[in-house]
Amino acid sequence: IAVFTALTVILAQVISNVATVAIVGPVAIGVFQNLGLNPIPYIYVIAAAGHCGFMLPSSAGSSAIAAGYGVNLRTMFTKGFAAALIAAVVIAVGAYLLTVLWPGFGYA
Repeated sequence: IAVFTALTVILAQVISNVATVAIVGPVAIGVFQNLGLNPIPYIYVIAAAGHCGFMLPSSAGSSAIAAGYGVNLRTMFTKGFAAALIAAVVIAVGAYLLTVLWPGFGYA
């Protein structure tokens, strides 16, 4: 969970949020199916982590609009880095707790 959360959050900082999920999602499905695990809970985690692009204007349209209106990019980078770290930890811990404590999590 932590590896895919970190990978997704890192990619979401550089490229589009939707592109991040489209890239990491199929990789995770293949990995977890080969491990004999249900990939659905991990896709939830990737979808949540994929929308945590806070550092650069390229990650989301709202960030690009804010940068276009004059938000200091250095401030956006430093505050976005902190927000991305917090979001990654919250998502990874929350996903781990959901998979351990709720046996029905992720069944379709």
